[in-house]
Amino acid sequence: MIWFVIAVLLGLIAIGLIVKGSISWTDSYTEEDESFSLRIIGFGLAVVAGLLMLWSASYSQSVGEAVIVKSPSGSVVDVDTTAGWGLTAPWNKTSTWDLTNKRLEFDGNGDNADGPALAVALDGSANGAINQVVTYSIPRDEDTLKRLDREYRNQERFEDLALIPSLKSVTQDEAVRFGPYVIKEERGTLDVDLTQALTERWGEEGAELQGIEITGISLDEATELKLQEVTDRQHDVAEAEAALE
Repeated sequence: MIWFVIAVLLGLIAIGLIVKGSISWTDSYTEEDESFSLRIIGFGLAVVAGLLMLWSASYSQSVGEAVIVKSPSGSVVDVDTTAGWGLTAPWNKTSTWDLTNKRLEFDGNGDNADGPALAVALDGSANGAINQVVTYSIPRDEDTLKRLDREYRNQERFEDLALIPSLKSVTQDEAVRFGPYVIKEERGTLDVDLTQALTERWGEEGAELQGIEITGISLDEATELKLQEVTDRQHDVAEAEAALE
């Protein structure tokens, strides 16, 4: 919108300069009449205004993206899923949605990811954190895209208000069925359970789950110490049994 306003202002100035035509004055030293054509500047500004107008009315999108065109009031004017350049009224707004294999990563403290590892409570009052990478797509369905844009306005809000809270909830619901002594060994089972539950939950939200990859599972420090004690005891027992044979 700002470029459209600037283009209009430049256009009005250009018209004024072209209509004015030129300015004349008398040189105080030579006493000769001098003139300067304002039309040169006017035509130059007109070209710049035209380019800005074209820029404000155009948009581009890559393969796998959708551009939702909205009027100043916020109502959806068009949904464009064709890769390339498009044109709309310069006063309209656009919102770009990535429809294919959008990646969300949760790892460590979240500095280099979309968020920190997901904290979970495990069976037996232990706490843990699960690192995971999740990919999703959005159907190329005009009604679905209109609904998502109407409810969330853009994809970032859709993720923050719908997908990520659902992911955290499902991860907690599935992880709590595992105890701290088995969850790492049962990562494959947890992965399958998460996939089934999240596919259903995200389907209700308007997204299609493409895959989940659990990249790491960590436990709270106290639980890790207890696990290490158990491992050490088992090792000592195994050595003692071997010595008796």
